Amino acid sequence: MLGLRAQPASAAPDPTEVRARLDAAEKRHRDTYAASNFADAIAASRAGLELADRSGTLLDQVQFVRHLAYDNWLMGDNDSALDYSQRLLEHADALNDNRVRAQSHRYLSQIYETMEDDLRSREHAERALHFAQLAGDEDVRIFALTSVGLSELRAHHYDAALRAFEESRAYWLKLNRPWNAVNSLVNIADLADARGDLTGALKLYEEVLTTRIANNDRSGQVRAVATIASLLRRLGRADEALPRLVAVRPLAESIGGHRILAAYYISLAQVHEARRDYATALATERLAAAEHEQLTSERARLRSSELEARLELLQKQQAIDQLRTTVAVHEARLRAAAADLAHVRSFRISIIDGVMALGAITFAAWVVMTYRARTKRLHAAVASALATSAPAEKSPPEMSVPPCEH
Repeated sequence: MLGLRAQPASAAPDPTEVRARLDAAEKRHRDTYAASNFADAIAASRAGLELADRSGTLLDQVQFVRHLAYDNWLMGDNDSALDYSQRLLEHADALNDNRVRAQSHRYLSQIYETMEDDLRSREHAERALHFAQLAGDEDVRIFALTSVGLSELRAHHYDAALRAFEESRAYWLKLNRPWNAVNSLVNIADLADARGDLTGALKLYEEVLTTRIANNDRSGQVRAVATIASLLRRLGRADEALPRLVAVRPLAESIGGHRILAAYYISLAQVHEARRDYATALATERLAAAEHEQLTSERARLRSSELEARLELLQKQQAIDQLRTTVAVHEARLRAAAADLAHVRSFRISIIDGVMALGAITFAAWVVMTYRARTKRLHAAVASALATSAPAEKSPPEMSVPPCEH
């Protein structure tokens, strides 16, 4: 899984410059995607995601991961699409955002549908609808409902699928969003085809083509004409299908894109084959095979660059982890040295305190002893003085007898 990249603390890019670069990457993706140049759209999203990872802007990471999940699915790289969809789900958990959770599960449903894992596809479609209802976002709920409808269609539950597609189309028409509404109409037409109503499906796809032209959806026009030609061929009207395909060929080749051209050439080869023009069918089939080979090479190149990016990320993460470990070891050593120094300092202070206490006790003892000595000398002096004065006090005084006077 692709994790969040750490940025060194010393790097402090200008937020305004980062925002401008992120917006430029988003614009490059939008322009290349509109031109059906999905390989360049993926490259633009990778550049944007790398910048968003370094700057730590989670919402921008979500946006570019969403692009990469969907575009890789369009390119047929299901492994990369799965990885990015899982990363999108991780971001949704980090943000605690049910809208993003619903989108993640919807992408996973589409990917597993392509991988023909109907059980997982249905499970993720139902989860997408559940989280969309929790989010309270009607747009997200309708997208999730469409995924559920596609699961119902694959399970041949046509009535349930039709109800989901019709509700979706009515919602988009109400909001005047023809690009979304026509996609719902495509699903309804495919359902009619699955039921065997080729005439009804043809009529619906003619309406799809009209809307694609009104929306100036160039690649959508090519896909619609190719589907119309396929339906005409299956209805036994290959002669009507051929001029439709020939008319749209310049548009298909001007768009380029191996995915679109491969689908177009296959449809054209099938029509030539139905008209028994086997030589032209073979030549056209070779064109389709060449586009398929280039598409496969392009997928392999994208996958290789994806793995290189992941290896680079892993190596950077390992270097960061190693640096963190080294820093932690040095910090532990510094803490141990500080503890030892504090212990030595404490020991020295204890010795000094002990010496000072001993000196104070000695001085106090000297003072006491000096006091006692002086006291003893004083007592001795007093005693000596008393002993000297004692005999004089014991002899009676001489009495003078005055003479008698007669």
